[in-house]
Amino acid sequence: MRHAPTEQFSDQSFPSTPTVFGGTGQNKTFVNHGVGFTSNFQQPAPPKSKKGLFLAIGGILTVLVLGFVGAVGLVIYSLIPAENDPLVKTSPTPLNIVKTPTPRAVPTAMPQVSFTPPVEPTKKGSFTIYANQGWQLSNIDVVPLEEFTTVVEGKIDISGVKTGVSASGVNDAKTKSRRIYPEFPTGALLMRTRYADGKHSNIVATNANGANGSWRNYPDERGKIEFCINDKQPENNTGQFIITKTLTRVPTGKKK
Repeated sequence: MRHAPTEQFSDQSFPSTPTVFGGTGQNKTFVNHGVGFTSNFQQPAPPKSKKGLFLAIGGILTVLVLGFVGAVGLVIYSLIPAENDPLVKTSPTPLNIVKTPTPRAVPTAMPQVSFTPPVEPTKKGSFTIYANQGWQLSNIDVVPLEEFTTVVEGKIDISGVKTGVSASGVNDAKTKSRRIYPEFPTGALLMRTRYADGKHSNIVATNANGANGSWRNYPDERGKIEFCINDKQPENNTGQFIITKTLTRVPTGKKK
């Protein structure tokens, strides 16, 4: 076997100092076994991002806005009146209002009247008194010291008490609560003189002297006779009385 001839190479010479690029070569070194350069010069720091500045400004603005909103809220709250403030009038919300029934009206003892005081008495006159009303003013005139008689006819039905009641009324303890005037029987026919000034004389029952009463006026008794059924609840009563008044005597010189 034949060997290839050996070639003889002369020794190559290399620089004794590292290659310098753009400088004196005192501080830079060329590395022949890798790509890259090393240097003791510091690289310039990258510029700071503006994002952090914006976040800081946004935080400050947020705090200011929240503080302003809180201050406005406190002012508004202080202006709202408290519920227990005595100067504030509040109306409670009505709940299940129960209406109280209106009390039954008691027949008035002083009806609205207007008339001229009479000079001459009614010689004979009649008047109808209804059982379902209070005091009823008649057209029968009377004068001071006049003497007259009365005759009563008819009967009434007192609702819830009794039917066919005469002018004497019903005199028992069970019906006392129905009476306008407790001293007289329930449903009794009462009589008095109404004066032109609105006042009235004392009250009497027409049955005081029996079915036919005899009466004499007081020295100041001038006006019209009025009548009433002695019952606080006359609304459902029925019937009526008819009373006839007859003049018997007026003392001489005492007519006016």
